[in-house]
Amino acid sequence: MNNDSRPTFRFQNLGPIKDAELELGDLTIIAGRNNTGKTYVAYALYGFLRGWLYPVMLDPISMKVSPLYQLAEKARKAGMLKLPTDPEALQRRRTELIQQIAQDYSAHQLPGVFSADSEAFENASVAVQLGDPPDLDPEQFENPLLSFKHDDGKLIMFANDSDDELYLAFHYLSIAFPEFLLDPFILTSERFSISLFHRELDLARNEMVRTLQQMAFDAGKKKNELLYPYNLIEKVSSRYARPIQDNINYTRDIPELTDQKSGLYEQKRHDDIKRMMNGYFRVESGGVRFVSTARKEKRFNLPLYRASSSARGLSDMYFYIRHAAKAGQLLMVDEPEAHLDTENQIEMARLLARLVRSGVKVLITTHSDYIAKEFNNLIMLGRDFRDKERVAKKYGYDEGECLDADQVRAYIAENNGLTLCDMNDYGIDYPNFDETINKVNRRAGALAEHVWANREK
Repeated sequence: MNNDSRPTFRFQNLGPIKDAELELGDLTIIAGRNNTGKTYVAYALYGFLRGWLYPVMLDPISMKVSPLYQLAEKARKAGMLKLPTDPEALQRRRTELIQQIAQDYSAHQLPGVFSADSEAFENASVAVQLGDPPDLDPEQFENPLLSFKHDDGKLIMFANDSDDELYLAFHYLSIAFPEFLLDPFILTSERFSISLFHRELDLARNEMVRTLQQMAFDAGKKKNELLYPYNLIEKVSSRYARPIQDNINYTRDIPELTDQKSGLYEQKRHDDIKRMMNGYFRVESGGVRFVSTARKEKRFNLPLYRASSSARGLSDMYFYIRHAAKAGQLLMVDEPEAHLDTENQIEMARLLARLVRSGVKVLITTHSDYIAKEFNNLIMLGRDFRDKERVAKKYGYDEGECLDADQVRAYIAENNGLTLCDMNDYGIDYPNFDETINKVNRRAGALAEHVWANREK
């Protein structure tokens, strides 16, 4: 995807964020101080990309107002759906649809993403400004359930089965908006606790299911009358924000993931985490264990809940890279530096750059100047300069870590919005990190002068 096809997202009245714009790069960095809205933006974006084709809340009202269901109803009545192939006409249609989708998301889905009352997001909104439209080539849309043809400047789509209108509408939006087919995967800052407590959450939920089923059975209920207990289960289970709930579900499902290989498996990027931790993760008896790579008496094999916080935090990413990652996906990581020492924060930046070079799009929120500065090193390494190969080798870099400046978008969360960082010959200009480092250095210099003066006396 070229830069002109990237959409821009606008967030308004979203927690601390009053008005902010964000364009996704292949690598997107949102830095800033605590409580400046970084996670609000990440969660709202995740919810939009995760659920923009269908309603998050499966209630009749959301179904009725969803553009997806409206298109399905149109397909049912007309027997087809049409997209203009002329770029200008196609962009007008895309703009009309994306406005509907964004309005639907803001009004009916956004509070559910944060598991909050609608009043808390009454004035919040997410809007989208589209990039260039895609080329509509029918040959790339082959599908056994659908038929396509060009007629009078339009791409006409039919469902081969009259009961597939909803699938037709889904595919229609997928073709119209390929830039949103990012299949986002999120690792929240709560991943450290999730690795500890997800089993307890499952036990409590399973006990509630068993109790409600027994209550229904004792009351002589029929199967179709069990709807109320399951609605109650869903209500209790959804007290977490959707990104956190999805993170819980992923962690819960790790034992089932280990039978498959990710699209990046052959590149062995998970070994980067193995080197960072001097150990690796494996599933035994349905649980995750951390195994050190030390020799003989220093070797250990621990259940994950007894391992260090850094091991718990990296376990989800290890299994994601090894078993779930794929090119074109958007990996979102809240505070990738959490519980990592400074050396491993630098290694994390290099790992994320390697994932970008492997085709995974990455978005992070961060407080780490080590990660930020290492990204700048990788951007400089991506430029042409004399003796580049020798210099890279001297400092232990390889070509797979280089970043093109055009791939990167960096923002500072501040002043109730997002400030796009400038890019120069040396990478990204991070004014907040530089100002903080300069302040502490000035203090250190002044205090050192006083200490030295005292010694002289």
